Amino acid sequence: MPQGDKYDFGKFLAEIVAKQIPVRFVSSVTIIFKNGKRSRLTKDELSTPLPIEGELTWGKVEEGFENVQNVEIHIDLTALGEHVITETDTLLDRHFDEDDEE
Repeated sequence: MPQGDKYDFGKFLAEIVAKQIPVRFVSSVTIIFKNGKRSRLTKDELSTPLPIEGELTWGKVEEGFENVQNVEIHIDLTALGEHVITETDTLLDRHFDEDDEE
């Protein structure tokens, strides 16, 4: 995907509020804590999380987020753009024949 297309695609995505983002489209996640520290998780770390010891409850999960100020999700625009192009081409090819061009 040419650089100019990435820029325009990124501007388009700014208008979308996602409820779910598949990991394959995430380049990393940055967790910003209230004390100013930052922690960055890579795509690999998100895809293969470490096993959890002991019993995990929602209360314990909630405690883990008490010191979190913000979470930034960094999107892999290249992977997402290529996926959109592929899916769009597939959809259009199903409904339009190249021979229909006049």
